[in-house]
Amino acid sequence: MYIKKILENSFSKEKLCTDFYNLFFKEYKNTFLVEIEDEISDKTKKLLLNSEEQLTAFEYFVDYQKGLGVWYKVDIAIGKFRNVDEEGIMAIEKGIVRLYFNSDLSCYDGEIYYNSMYEKRFYALQESEIVK
Repeated sequence: MYIKKILENSFSKEKLCTDFYNLFFKEYKNTFLVEIEDEISDKTKKLLLNSEEQLTAFEYFVDYQKGLGVWYKVDIAIGKFRNVDEEGIMAIEKGIVRLYFNSDLSCYDGEIYYNSMYEKRFYALQESEIVK
C-alpha cells in the first residue's frame, strides 16, 4: 500500500494530464486523429483525441536497469474507465496511453494503443445498464 501511495502522489492526475498533452498535443491545437493498434490482435482503429479527454491512471510499473537507473511506465485509460472487479478486469471506452518516465519523473516518451477486450467489455456493461 505504501508504494502505491508514493506512485499515486508522484504521478498525480495533473502531472499525467500535463505530460500527456505536452507529448501528444504539442504540435496540434485541440484535437488530432491517430491510428492505433490493438495490443491483442492485428486490428487498428482511428481515434479522434481532444485536449479535454478524461484520463485515469490504472497501472504503474517501476523498473531498474544497471547503468540506466530507475524508470517508470504509467498506463492511463483514455475516455471512461471502469474497474469491474478486484481481479483487475477493466472496461475502457477509447484507448490506453502508456507514458514513460525517467528517474527524475520527467516524461520522455509515450504510445497510444487499445485493447479490444477492454473496449468490448465497456460497451457490454453500458448496454446492460441501459437495459436494467
